Amino acid sequence: MIRQWYHSLLHHNPDGIMVFSRNARILSANPAAEAILGRTIHELIQCETYGELVTQEERQKLYSYFLQVIQGEHQTFSTRMLYKDGRILEIDAKLVPMVVNGQVAGCFGIFKDMTGYREAQRELLRTKDTIESFIHHSSDGIVVVDLECNIIRTNQAFCDLIDSSPSEVLGTPINSLPNYLNQQNLLDIWGHIANGDQWFNYEAEQVRSDGSIVNLDIHVSPIANEQGRVYGYAGTIYNITPRKKLECELRESREKYKLIAENMTDLICLIDDKWMIRFMSPSSAWILGYPPEKLENTLVWAWISDEQRIPLKPLFMSSGIRETILTELEFSLPDGSRIVLECNSMPLYREDGTLKYISVVARDITQRKKDQQALAEAEAKYRVLVEEALMGVYLYQDGYYLYANPRLCEMLGYTIEEISRIPVAELVFKDDLPLMEENIRLRFNEDVKNVNYSYRMVRKDGSIASMEGTGSLTTFNGKQAIIGTVMDMTERNKTEEILRKTDRLSLVGQLAAGVAHEIRNPLTSLKGFVHLLKARSKGYTEYLDIMSSELDRINYIVSEFMLVAKPQGAVQFEKKDVAAIMDQVISLLSSQAALFNVQFLTAKFTDSIFVNCDENQMKQVFINITKNAVESMPKGGYVRIEFTRQPDNRLRIRIEDQGDGIPEDRMPQVGEPFYTTKEKGTGLGLMVCYKIIQSHGGSIAINSVVHKGTVVDITLPLAEA
Repeated sequence: MIRQWYHSLLHHNPDGIMVFSRNARILSANPAAEAILGRTIHELIQCETYGELVTQEERQKLYSYFLQVIQGEHQTFSTRMLYKDGRILEIDAKLVPMVVNGQVAGCFGIFKDMTGYREAQRELLRTKDTIESFIHHSSDGIVVVDLECNIIRTNQAFCDLIDSSPSEVLGTPINSLPNYLNQQNLLDIWGHIANGDQWFNYEAEQVRSDGSIVNLDIHVSPIANEQGRVYGYAGTIYNITPRKKLECELRESREKYKLIAENMTDLICLIDDKWMIRFMSPSSAWILGYPPEKLENTLVWAWISDEQRIPLKPLFMSSGIRETILTELEFSLPDGSRIVLECNSMPLYREDGTLKYISVVARDITQRKKDQQALAEAEAKYRVLVEEALMGVYLYQDGYYLYANPRLCEMLGYTIEEISRIPVAELVFKDDLPLMEENIRLRFNEDVKNVNYSYRMVRKDGSIASMEGTGSLTTFNGKQAIIGTVMDMTERNKTEEILRKTDRLSLVGQLAAGVAHEIRNPLTSLKGFVHLLKARSKGYTEYLDIMSSELDRINYIVSEFMLVAKPQGAVQFEKKDVAAIMDQVISLLSSQAALFNVQFLTAKFTDSIFVNCDENQMKQVFINITKNAVESMPKGGYVRIEFTRQPDNRLRIRIEDQGDGIPEDRMPQVGEPFYTTKEKGTGLGLMVCYKIIQSHGGSIAINSVVHKGTVVDITLPLAEA
C-alpha cells in the first residue's frame, strides 16, 4: 500500500522529481520532470550525470550542493537548467537525502519551473519603468484627473498642447485650462463620464493659441483600485493631424494603384490565408482566359493541380518569410492548352504578424520556356558532339584553356579541373612555344582567321606528344578567344617513321644482295692469290698479312650484307633456352671483357627460360649488343644482364652498361643503316639486331644518358609450356 502511495505521489506531483544515485546518475523521474525538461524518462536516465541538465556555469555550484546532500544535509537553492531544445529554465530546487538502512543511498531532487514567474516579476518592473518612461517621453499628451476633475498627473506633451508647464497645471481643474478643447468638446466628454462609460474614444478639432487647427484623438478610461472602485480618469490625447493627412494621401494612392492594377499587362492576384482568391486584375481575361469575376472568391486549388501547390505552400506555412518567392506554375486554359506562369509571390502580414494575403504578380512565360528548352536541346547536342569527339576541342582565352573536352585531357593526362588551372604556355614544348605565340598573335590581330599547324606538347608524365591543331578567332564573354581542335599525331608519326625505316631497310637489303654478290666473287680470287703469294714470297710477308686482314674485314662486311638481304623464310625457329644462349655469349666475350676490365653481372630465373627462336641469330643479337656494351667502357665497369617475366607472357632481357652513353640528338638515328658511333663500326650490326628481333615477334628499346650509360631492353614472346 505504501509503495502505491509513493508511486501515486511521484506520478501526480506537479513538481518535477528525480531520483539520483550517490554518483549523481539519474535513476528515475516523474512525468512533471519530463514535461519541465522536455525529455523522456529514457533520455534522462541516459545522461551521464545531472551536470548535463544545467548550464555550464551552474555545474560546479550544483556539484557542491550534491556533496553536502550525500553527507545528509538538505539543500534548497535556485539554478538554471536546460530544456531539450537548449532553452534556459530558471528553477527553484531542493535536494533531499534518500536514506536506506541508515545510509545515504542517493537523493531526491524536487524542482519547480520558475521561469514564467521570474519573467513576470521582471516584466512587472520593466512595465512599471516602461510606463513611467512612456508617460515622460511620450509625444502624445497624457493627463490623469481625480473624480473632481483636478489634474494629478501629466506629461510635457500635454503641457505643450495647452502652452503651459507641469507645475502650472498640477492641482488645477481640467476645465479651467486655456486652449484645452472647446466648450462643446468638454461637455461631450463629461457627458460620457456622467453616463458611466468605462472608456471611450473621441475625435475633435482644436484651435491652438497660434490659430492653427489640429486633429485630436482623445481616449478616456477610468482608473480603479484592486476592489474595482474608480478613483480617477486617464486621458490620452493623440495629435492625429499627420495620420489624417496620411489617410487622405492613402486614399489617393489606393485609387492610383487600383488604376495601375486594372491596366497592367501582367496578372495581379491577392490570395487570403484560406487560399481564397480575393482580387484578380482584369488582365486575367487575356492571360488565363477567364474574367476576374469568374476567379474571385474561389479557391486557388480549383485552378491548379496538386503538384503545382507545393511551391506556394511555404508562403502559408511560415510567418517568417519576408522576401519575394519566385515560382513557376502551369495553368490550363479553357481550350485545354497549358501555359507557364512566372509568379512573384510576397506575403502580406497583419499587425499581429499573422498572414493576411499573398500578393502574386504573374507573367506568361510559355514562349520563353519553349525557347529555353530549344536552346537546352541544341546545347546538349553540341555538348555531345564536343565531349564525345575523337579529337581534342578547346576554348583558349587569356593564356588558359577555359574549356577542354575529355579527349584533350586524355591526350595530356590531366583532369578537366587540372588543365584549366595550368597556363597553356606550360603545356607546350618550349622549342615550339614561339610558334604557338606567333599564331595566337596573328589570329588576335585578325591577320588570319584560321591557322593549322603542328607543334609538340608536354604530357603530365613528362613525355612529349606531337600535335596537329587548328584554331579560329571567336568572342567569349565579350573578349577575344580562340576555339579549335587538336589531334595527337604521336602514334601516326611513329608509324610513318617505322614505314620509312622499313622502306629504307628493304632498299638496303636489295642493295646489300647486289653488292655482296658482286664483291664476293672477286674477293674469293683476291684471297686465293694473297695466300699463294704468302706461300711463295718471303720478303713481303708483312704487307701480305695486312692485305689478308683487310680482305677478311671486307669478307665480314659482305657477310653482314648477306644477312641483311637473307630471306626471312630461311629462319628455323626452335624452342631454346635464351639464358643458356646468353651464358655461351658471356663465355665467348669474357676474354675481350677482361681486356677492358669489364665484368658481367647476370640476374636470371632459377629455371630455364624458353623462347621460339633461331639460336644462331639470337646469339648474334646478344653478341652485337653485349660487345657494344663492353666496348663503350674503355676504363672498365659492369655490364648488368637480367631476365624478367612480363605480365603479358613476354620476356624482357635487359643489358645495361656504364659507358659514355649516346647523346639525345643522336638517339633517333640509332639502328639506321650505316649509322655508327664507333670508329671502325659498319653501322649494320644494330640494324641487323632490330631486324632479327622483329622477325621473332619482339622489340628493342634503347635508353641512354650521356656519361651514365645505356640500357637496351629486348622483349620476346615466351614459348608455350
